[in-house]
Amino acid sequence: WNSCREHLALTGHLDVSTEEARLQAKNCLTKPVQYRSLECLTGFGSWEECRNHLEREGQLEFLGENWNLKKKLCIPQAVATDGKESDESEDLEEALAFLN
Repeated sequence: WNSCREHLALTGHLDVSTEEARLQAKNCLTKPVQYRSLECLTGFGSWEECRNHLEREGQLEFLGENWNLKKKLCIPQAVATDGKESDESEDLEEALAFLN
């Protein structure tokens, strides 16, 4: 949570990748960014908003109609502060392996 607050202070927006952080942000600070376009880095509070943006702007078209993969790639990754990887890192590794 501290890293989320530091990120907010530095950038003016808040990326969250866990349910706990999302709820804390919702209750304490601002509307959290749950999805972020990899192409333009615009943040969204819901997958529906993000998906509509990707379709409208033609972003991530190289993935075709694989919306599950697009969704995984648009989930902000937690920044581990204790040297451990987050649970979401496996999803990102799977998505990146698909691209290679």
